[in-house]
Amino acid sequence: MENEILETLYSHLRREIPKPLVKSRKGPGGKLLDYVTWVSAQNMLDAACDAVGATWDWKVDAVQQIFPIEVTTSVWSKEENKKVPSLELINGGFYVLGTVTINLPDGLNISRSGTGWAPLKPEGIVVDIGIKDAETDAFKRAITKFGPGKELYGDEGIPDLDESSPDTDKQTD
Repeated sequence: MENEILETLYSHLRREIPKPLVKSRKGPGGKLLDYVTWVSAQNMLDAACDAVGATWDWKVDAVQQIFPIEVTTSVWSKEENKKVPSLELINGGFYVLGTVTINLPDGLNISRSGTGWAPLKPEGIVVDIGIKDAETDAFKRAITKFGPGKELYGDEGIPDLDESSPDTDKQTD
């Protein structure tokens, strides 16, 4: 019975995200990054849990504010033809660690943790918005470890766990 529940749960969690739910934004270097909203991620988790009579919980395990720091580094100076000290500001931000736990009807609990980071912006950031942004990322990263959204993180998509590895495939004529 437990295996059937887990198989059903994971088959729901590993479904490809419907295209209308996938949003895009510019990331580092102007590269387009695909993502889903917090609400869409919650809805996917709700649907998977409802299919097997499970519930889920979200817990923020840690919130840390990292303050900007100045670091002295060396950079090459063309004018002086040597390395010279350079003061560099390393931006601060908010770091959140959180855990999603799926509570199965038979009493088994499965947990996955994720981290989120929200950098301070040059124009400043309100503390609660920075923490919210970091918590959102932590939540989505935690549930991705169950399956949803893995296709957004690379070209390989979600691995099919039912296929045999190439080393163990039976040859057929």
